[in-house]
Amino acid sequence: MDTDMDAQIGFPKGDPAVIAVLALDGVQAGAFEVVADEKSKIVRRLLSAELPALHPEPTAGS
Repeated sequence: MDTDMDAQIGFPKGDPAVIAVLALDGVQAGAFEVVADEKSKIVRRLLSAELPALHPEPTAGS
């Protein structure tokens, strides 16, 4: 979905119609949250992770 806030992001955004269907299905199913696409699922999983997963130690040569 294009908004002023994400206008500079260079990857495809979710189709608003698809996201609306997912959201309504989630509401109907009583879901606590709905995560609409793979990028969002990755971000959500990282937000639940311990800090080392979010900020891994640099490896030799990096």
